Amino acid sequence: MVIQQINGWWMSTDTLMGSTDTSAIGQRMKDNARKIYNYFKGYGWSDSAIAGMLGNMQLESTLSPALIQSTNRWRLPNRAADLSDVPNSVMLNFYDSYYGGSGGGYGIGLVQWDGYTSTAPAGQKLVSFAERYNLNWYDGDTQTFRIYRECQTNIQWQSAQISGTGWTWNNYVTNTETPEVSARIWQVCYEVADPGTLATRQANARYWYDYFIAHPVPEPPAWLLFGMRNKRKVIKNVKYRY
Repeated sequence: MVIQQINGWWMSTDTLMGSTDTSAIGQRMKDNARKIYNYFKGYGWSDSAIAGMLGNMQLESTLSPALIQSTNRWRLPNRAADLSDVPNSVMLNFYDSYYGGSGGGYGIGLVQWDGYTSTAPAGQKLVSFAERYNLNWYDGDTQTFRIYRECQTNIQWQSAQISGTGWTWNNYVTNTETPEVSARIWQVCYEVADPGTLATRQANARYWYDYFIAHPVPEPPAWLLFGMRNKRKVIKNVKYRY
């Protein structure tokens, strides 16, 4: 699939948008990173927390919300060459029929969600979430919202002791450690990934931390900030299922 832009997000199902490390970060990756940064900064996440997450996302997906892990992609219709091949219904049906709730499967999206959990018994974590609320699984807005709700409902995260501190969702999102520390926390507690990739995730996190310190988000006008706060109050009052 050729890289395309949908709803302001650059994406591809099967093409990396750049390097998984800092050697080739182009404008498309920066555009997607800006959307992620703005979203979580608006909810009070620290620069370090966002950078740690971005450093991991870069290695997992090159910040492409539509990326499908190569494992068993050939089993998907037309090998998932295009988003039209893999809408929510196709992804769910394939996952249910092929994996049968076994917990295996390919990763998809910014953080490469995969597998079944008790919070998504009807199908793949991300796709079942999107399906319930009439969203598209490959939309970056769906995925940032999913991460926000994971934090709010304390799922996906596996708390761990790192350097003498017990890390939970709550203290991660506002932490002021270095981005390298945040990248390690996210790798251990969220991605539960190969420790051999830590150095790359940390270097990526440092890149994004320095980038957004040098390119800060402009302070929104008072009228917009008021509207955002009211919108968040509405969101917090809505009941969600996972």
